Amino acid sequence: MSTTSLPTQEEMMLIRDAVILPFLLDLVQNNRTQMELQSNSLRSLYVKSADVLLDRIHKDLVEVRKQMRQKKIKVFEQERIYGDAIHYRFVCRGYEDNFLLMRMVLKSEMSTRLPKYINSIFK
Repeated sequence: MSTTSLPTQEEMMLIRDAVILPFLLDLVQNNRTQMELQSNSLRSLYVKSADVLLDRIHKDLVEVRKQMRQKKIKVFEQERIYGDAIHYRFVCRGYEDNFLLMRMVLKSEMSTRLPKYINSIFK
């Protein structure tokens, strides 16, 4: 196999996860901060639940980054040329390419992944 072969589907999923999980972390952290400031009687439950979510998402991100290092994959955020997309450049075993993440896709991914993390707390 050539060192500049195209990334596998699994490697592309790692790249995608490496891009999406930090946004999911930010979303949960921002919501946690908002909950902390409220005077809701269940505030401590919400904050502790958010902490559990943050921990699980962070562990997944650490694992993704570990696998990327093992597979010699690097991802770099590029300038945001268009308002609806975030541009990334990635290098995978010497193969270089661009990865475009549309904001609409990001929101969709986050709205799919967040409930999975929430459900995992109760299993």
